[in-house]
Amino acid sequence: MQHEHELVQIFKLLGHPIRLTIVKLLSDADHMTVGAIVDAVELPQPTVSQQLAKLKAGNIVDAERAGTNVKYSLSNPIVKQIVKDIK
Repeated sequence: MQHEHELVQIFKLLGHPIRLTIVKLLSDADHMTVGAIVDAVELPQPTVSQQLAKLKAGNIVDAERAGTNVKYSLSNPIVKQIVKDIK
């Protein structure tokens, strides 16, 4: 039952078009900064940051500080497989 609950939470998070786009971008890169994601999705930085915070809270992405930048990467193997399968 725990696995099903985890999948439901993942699909809820991936059900938002901006979050799905961000996850797909991160699946193609080892990591990306917020600025790079903003440039790729062409949305305001606060919007992207808000969606990244939700993905981080859902244990889908990891954030690593590198100087003044924060690098985001996919951390959940289930999400990596889902994205690979939908491409």
